Amino acid sequence: MEVQHVADLYTDKMLEKTAEIREFFSSASYGLRFGSRHDFKASLEVAISRLPDKTSRQIRAQAPYSLRPQLILHIGSRKTGSSALQEMLAQSSSYLLDSQLIYPDRLLKYPAHQELAWCFTSDCNGLNRDQVYSHYKSVIDQNASRSLTTILSSEDLCLLAGNHSAIDYIKRMFSDFTVAVYCYVRNPISFHVSNFKHAVVASRERRSFREYTFNPALLLSADPIEIVAPWKSAFGGENVFLCEYNRNVFYGSNIYDDFLHKSAGVNGQAPSTLTSRNSNVGPSNETVAYMSYLNSSDLDDASVLNIKSKLRRLGLPSSESDFLMSSLSIDEILCLCRMYGLRLAA
Repeated sequence: MEVQHVADLYTDKMLEKTAEIREFFSSASYGLRFGSRHDFKASLEVAISRLPDKTSRQIRAQAPYSLRPQLILHIGSRKTGSSALQEMLAQSSSYLLDSQLIYPDRLLKYPAHQELAWCFTSDCNGLNRDQVYSHYKSVIDQNASRSLTTILSSEDLCLLAGNHSAIDYIKRMFSDFTVAVYCYVRNPISFHVSNFKHAVVASRERRSFREYTFNPALLLSADPIEIVAPWKSAFGGENVFLCEYNRNVFYGSNIYDDFLHKSAGVNGQAPSTLTSRNSNVGPSNETVAYMSYLNSSDLDDASVLNIKSKLRRLGLPSSESDFLMSSLSIDEILCLCRMYGLRLAA
């Protein structure tokens, strides 16, 4: 598929999403059907604790991978515990080898194999895509000759959803191997909250949650079906697996055990010293609000970073429903719910 055609197709999808937003806000007030803000909040908390029905149906319909593949490719998605999973994989070589798995060294200095995605979108420390993928093709081949399954992970691979030519390239480079692609997904609205908080903390994001979220490209990137569609097209639907990011349903109650169980059939639990890791834990709602003011201030970047590092030590995050209701109107929240097929009981 031509790159320009892909870009046009992706733009068309964003225009459709823009039209959907406009259509919603030009209609009657949907929030009136809820008796009170308390009733609405209770319904919202249920809705954002679940995946959209169409995503849940797709997960239930998946047949398990019949034989262990030569390559397990973890593509994220973002804000689904990827950093913690990658750190655990990078520090558990002996545990993985016991199950004939290997998480190879990275070309860049990160726990993840981020070069797999970055070589398509940005400077990759002087490495081009042919160098990156030829290297890992050789690594997978060597591991396969020892009957070892290679695990590669980069949550930024899911950002290639609008770049079909990149995904087709990955498929071609790994065509000599059996490949299973795994993608964890979370409730889209829950994703938006977590993603915005991360942007405020990690950069000088000055937009409000409303301005940040009602962006057609971002609205698309949070849709689990949109994330994996081009991967299924390239690798085959039977080789691409959606996994629910939900600690309440994880095998072993953590993402490490859950991922190894789902992708490689590993039973049992890893040592708690390995699986107790948390990364990128979000700040409280009040802390995010204060950081937003900092981002818009005239303080220099070094001063802002110093204050943020202290603020992050404050209390645990408040509920997502509280954050949503303090950041958006009821109709705006309902607009997001409708886009992703989330139903709120009145």
